[in-house]
Amino acid sequence: MIISSSAKQLNSKLSSQELQARQNAYLFTQLVRLYHSFEGRPGHEYSKLQDAIACVLDKINQNDHPYAYTNKLVMLIEARHALRGLYLSPDQNELLIDLREATKRTNLNYLYLSAIEDLSQFR
Repeated sequence: MIISSSAKQLNSKLSSQELQARQNAYLFTQLVRLYHSFEGRPGHEYSKLQDAIACVLDKINQNDHPYAYTNKLVMLIEARHALRGLYLSPDQNELLIDLREATKRTNLNYLYLSAIEDLSQFR
């Protein structure tokens, strides 16, 4: 309980810009971990996912709706897992759950311009 109250005090002392920077850094770190988790996997599908993750990392660096694009990326990976049988390790599943929870309150209305499995939506 001490930890949570001190975290609340820290968050209340941070400006909104500082809080946004920390949240973006957290997303960036988790996405880098996800990117590296696909390294060494055989198949062209995994390299395409790495390209999509790299595009979302660029969006975070540009501060171009990082939560919305991360949420859309998680949906893309989960759709490919369900529809194409893409194998995800338990660690990758944990990362996706964590990213989904971090980005679940985002407005995606303007991002639904293409099919859920279209990789070009991240460019």
